[in-house]
Amino acid sequence: MFGEIYGVQDIKYGLNNGNIGIAIFAVRRGNYFLNYSDFVAFCEEFALPKVPVLYIGAYTWEAVSQFNNANSVVSPNCIMEGVVVQPLIEKTHPEIGRVVLKLISDRYLLRKDGTELH
Repeated sequence: MFGEIYGVQDIKYGLNNGNIGIAIFAVRRGNYFLNYSDFVAFCEEFALPKVPVLYIGAYTWEAVSQFNNANSVVSPNCIMEGVVVQPLIEKTHPEIGRVVLKLISDRYLLRKDGTELH
């Protein structure tokens, strides 16, 4: 399982007093990552929290960039770190490997006193 632990950096996503959260974003069985529908079924079977899904549909820059400087859906009073773009059916590319890309928000990258660097 691959996930994001949140509440540990300068952006707390609504958590305080040392509380942390986790959201799962991928599951690998052997050498293969689960397709999205199998990933959802796996998380539901084991009651695992998944990252929020903001959009399902054809990739376009317009579809993805609308989230570039949005507030978090986990905690609307916080900035969103970014969005991950991946296909519903896993695939690989000869130059980049697994096709999963992340658009990191401008607001996240330009914030002052951030405790995590990309």
